[in-house]
Amino acid sequence: MRKEDFCDVLADINENYVKEARMPMVKSKKNTWVKWVAIAAVCLCIVSAIGITYIVTSDKEENNNVLKWSEGFVAEDYFKYNKYEVSSTGPAVDGSVIAPYAETRYFSDYRTEFEMNGVIPTLSDYPEYEFTAQYNEDGSIYSVRFFWAQRSENYNSYMELTAGYQEEKIIRDCIDAKAGPDNPYVTVTERAGIQIVARRYRGGIKTLTFQDGEIWYQIKFGWKCTYDDAVRILDWIWEHPIDFNLFTIDRGTEITRSNLEEMPEAFSEYIPDFSELFDYVCADNFINLKDGEPYEFQGSFFSDVKVLGEYDTSTRISWYIYAQPDYYVLQRCMGDISEITEQLVTDIFSEISDFTYTDGEIIFMKDNYLIWVSGKDADIVWHAIESLKND
Repeated sequence: MRKEDFCDVLADINENYVKEARMPMVKSKKNTWVKWVAIAAVCLCIVSAIGITYIVTSDKEENNNVLKWSEGFVAEDYFKYNKYEVSSTGPAVDGSVIAPYAETRYFSDYRTEFEMNGVIPTLSDYPEYEFTAQYNEDGSIYSVRFFWAQRSENYNSYMELTAGYQEEKIIRDCIDAKAGPDNPYVTVTERAGIQIVARRYRGGIKTLTFQDGEIWYQIKFGWKCTYDDAVRILDWIWEHPIDFNLFTIDRGTEITRSNLEEMPEAFSEYIPDFSELFDYVCADNFINLKDGEPYEFQGSFFSDVKVLGEYDTSTRISWYIYAQPDYYVLQRCMGDISEITEQLVTDIFSEISDFTYTDGEIIFMKDNYLIWVSGKDADIVWHAIESLKND
């Protein structure tokens, strides 16, 4: 064991044990016994601490060098020492430096523009996305976040890039005072004088984090993403640093929330009159607004006859309206409302059992809105849709 490590071990010993060991010898047999127990405890602490330190430092011996990036570097090299998973999913950036943000704006509508202008890479195989920016109370940038996702019947996969300001300092989460890795789960690569920290978390989540001056970046990706996917973003950002001037608070979209009680006219042409048609009540709903304009609605409607004080869930109809449906919902669209027939609804709902939690679903377009309806009663669903056809 190195001298400094041994000193660290001694520093961790409970001071009470040391005081006990220093007590002068007295004639009492009872006190003598206590003294020797204290001495034994000190020895046990030292031996245990030495053993633990030996194990930890032994693991570190494999991981005590910062890798040097070269042109021959492949994506897996950034994770050379990440053989095991760490226990938490906490951030890899020194969170104590960054203050909580006060405002959020959305930039998802800029995806095509950002890709064409080289702000972000083109990730056509990740069709689902959300871009946001967070701001401090004075309106200055706190961070920007780009989120891409892909989904299938078997799995969901995502990648996330976050960038923001902080003081110029080493990322303390996984770099020690000697600028070397401080645990066996971390790989550090030096590229053009900048240290890139790779970590692996529980559930297969992995991150690449680095700091260039006052700007830090973190790429986070799920277990289904490949190393090549993540490094593709890393290489892009390396050549195209984020220009925060593109994300001023006045340029972003503000999203707020309301409901039908506050905005009864919102989507009035696209929501059936459930009360008039079926004596149904709206148990809960919300409306999302972009810069004050409604663009999304979600509501649940039930028969107003309650059972034991609760709405009968077998009567529930869920009604969703999207001005900008996501990619995967749009893929499930069955066509224009004019193409939805009673027979189609009956056929779809014939596969639904009253003894399952599965609802029948009908997804269609009306004008420029996508409407998604789910429920258990084919007759109710059909007449609700039919009422919109007659408007």
